[in-house]
Amino acid sequence: MNKLASKTILITGATGKIALAFAELALSEGPKAVVLSGIDDAKGRDCAKALGEKCYYRHLDVTRQSDWQETMSFISENFGCLNVLVNNASITGTGLQPPMLGLENSALPSWQAVIRNDLDSIFLGCREAVGLLKSSGNASIVNIGSRSSLVARPDRMAYAAAKAAAISLTKSVAIYCAERGYNIRCNIVLPSTILTEMWDPVLKEQGQHDEKRYRQIADRIPLRRFGRAEEVAKAILFLASDDSSYITGTEIVIDGGAQAQDVLRGQTWA
Repeated sequence: MNKLASKTILITGATGKIALAFAELALSEGPKAVVLSGIDDAKGRDCAKALGEKCYYRHLDVTRQSDWQETMSFISENFGCLNVLVNNASITGTGLQPPMLGLENSALPSWQAVIRNDLDSIFLGCREAVGLLKSSGNASIVNIGSRSSLVARPDRMAYAAAKAAAISLTKSVAIYCAERGYNIRCNIVLPSTILTEMWDPVLKEQGQHDEKRYRQIADRIPLRRFGRAEEVAKAILFLASDDSSYITGTEIVIDGGAQAQDVLRGQTWA
């Protein structure tokens, strides 16, 4: 169980369920260090402490170039190089003020906030980390996207647009690095209907799990259930490790078959 032996890993937005699931899995694969990062410092430090001595926490606002540079300096000084970058930090735009209420009434500042967090952050991460990634001699960037990038999302236009652009950015970074012989692979995973805190407003009623609502949604998924953070973590591990050494510039959809399903299948027409 040493798929990440002696590797240094940086995870952004690292207090969410998917990030923590991957961090825990990564720590079981023999790394030199797993660096969690985010803006909720108290929670981040608690998570790192709970995960053990090889886990560290750094404050990192992914929209700030200076934060990225300081984090790269920390990694260089303490671990020498960076082997794996997981760009996980993201927001959906729900709850932003001013709110995004349909096309006509969506506020430009809120649109820009989503783009900064979900797209600009990946660009900054790849740009600022490429030097340390190159120095490792064998590196992987794993971006966390969403199946929303592949379909229309009238309710979350900025989120879907940013995630769609993240796919293109992933491919461009992958080929840029390959053409220059950097030995850095870059891929993206596209999860959907994964049981994380993002689904709490939908699946919880007064703090309690709403089984009826869960089943209404789950029964529309071919595998008839939501995915688990641990299942996404395994896909990230695959892309981060040498198991995927001939894979770059591609995406893995993790959605229980939803993307493959014909939405008109089973319908009756007059």
